[in-house]
Amino acid sequence: MRRKPIQSHQELEVYQLAFAAAMRIFELTKGFPKEEQYSLTDQIRRASRAVCANLAEAWRKRRYEGAFVLKLNDAEAEAAETQTWLDFSVECKYLDTNTGREIRQVYDSILGKLVNMINNPSPWLRRSRGHGSTYSAARNLGYTLARAASFAGKALALAQGAPQVFGPPRGPYREGRAAAPPRTLPRTVRSRADCRLSYAPHSRWRNRGTFPPASLAIPPLLDLRARQG
Repeated sequence: MRRKPIQSHQELEVYQLAFAAAMRIFELTKGFPKEEQYSLTDQIRRASRAVCANLAEAWRKRRYEGAFVLKLNDAEAEAAETQTWLDFSVECKYLDTNTGREIRQVYDSILGKLVNMINNPSPWLRRSRGHGSTYSAARNLGYTLARAASFAGKALALAQGAPQVFGPPRGPYREGRAAAPPRTLPRTVRSRADCRLSYAPHSRWRNRGTFPPASLAIPPLLDLRARQG
């Protein structure tokens, strides 16, 4: 007979064990001394309840393996902390030895189930439709192929003598073996000083002995003449 899938964190066996143990601790700590109300009593109640709270958070974060395992780790730590406070309760004679041992064994079982879930979270994870491992692998493969085709196209263009579309322009004028191309100033720039102060990237063209073509001109960021009135 096939088991019905779990629909809520309250149906988890480990959650049910932790909830029952927390309620039993609550009932037992009612008999603790009043001076322990804000120390041992408060700490053991908080830790035992935090196991259930972290399990509920983990169940709602099971879309992401890292977040799911992180909250399970928190639940494991809270269960171990509860065992520590149980040991203090027994040593302080607030609980008898048999009761303390019995509750500690329950938390041993809880810790074992939590460790199993942490070591093998895959059966508990919730996969979004259309975003499974097959979809991710196909998407990554398509991206890799597109990148490879792009690099191959660039290499072929360079092999056929096409000019480079990146890096500084190549030409004899740069080394002074030929006349520099005519200067082309942006329409909004009227002198070399205006160009230098209005658009800083133009300085790299000025160092080469020329100015950028009109296609690269943009409205100036600072117009010296306009500021001088």
